[in-house]
Amino acid sequence: NSGFKVFSDTIANGGVVRGINFKGGATLSRKQIDNLTEIVKQAGGKGLAYLAQGSEGIRSSVAKNLTELEINSAIEKSGLETGDILLIVADQWKTVCDSLGTLRRTLGKSILEKEAPKWAFLWVCEFPLFEYNKDIGRFDAMHNIVTSPVQDDIPKLEAGFKSDLALANPQHPWANIRANQYDLV
Repeated sequence: NSGFKVFSDTIANGGVVRGINFKGGATLSRKQIDNLTEIVKQAGGKGLAYLAQGSEGIRSSVAKNLTELEINSAIEKSGLETGDILLIVADQWKTVCDSLGTLRRTLGKSILEKEAPKWAFLWVCEFPLFEYNKDIGRFDAMHNIVTSPVQDDIPKLEAGFKSDLALANPQHPWANIRANQYDLV
């Protein structure tokens, strides 16, 4: 619920408002934020709003349109701390996911260029298997659907346990064992 018309109209039309807390990103310049906005637009989003928590307070493209309660709620829900910036996209669910995904990869790439690669765990729960591709009129796989489960874990699939644990490092790619049992594919 927001008094900001862009957010409230988006939600009223079945859309969502989501954001990414970019840790340490409050120092981004206006030009850098404008570049990120262009990246969001290229990914299909209409624009990018932000709340940056600096030592002097909030710097924002939308704070004048939000109540103090709405700002505090966004800070609390996103875990925003001094030095962070919350990057926000409002649109239909798929567009928001695509826009924030592209934004996340762009920001991640800029961080990786500055730091040594790290091993990072990712726990995936309830990944959607397919998404409809309206451009070509068919369903496409959302991730690698031909990864084979460990034989001992097959009963978990039947019981409804649907999650993956991934460990990867940009310098150490790893391959999947391909599914070779028709009834599991």
